Amino acid sequence: MGLQEKRVIKEFQDNQFPALKSQIMAAAKVEIPMEVSWDQMALDGWVEGLKSNIAPIYFEPLVKAFSSLCADDMGSDAVKAAVKSIKICNTDRKYGEDAISFANGVLQIDHCPVSNPDNVQERADFIVSTLEKIL
Repeated sequence: MGLQEKRVIKEFQDNQFPALKSQIMAAAKVEIPMEVSWDQMALDGWVEGLKSNIAPIYFEPLVKAFSSLCADDMGSDAVKAAVKSIKICNTDRKYGEDAISFANGVLQIDHCPVSNPDNVQERADFIVSTLEKIL
């Protein structure tokens, strides 16, 4: 990870992440611990892609998914009981069905930060369907 990529990630952490995290927690109606592997997102040579893709790949789908899941008290209570943490990382998975998993109370999004950024709703739908199976 080069200096430019580090700067993009740091700028995102400082200026965009706090608001997105607040939106996620408001949608989930509970404070869920989040672990973000920032260093895995900083792909060399992808400065412009990183600037525009981090939010739609990782965080916007969570807002949409939790808004859907927690639309009523039953869903909200189920999320509160089941989802103990959220882990965001990148081991180069590129599609929602491969990138989203849930085990032992951990919802994980493991997605390449520059692949398929426009598929926000698809990722949100995979989060919903993954969680609905166990809630």
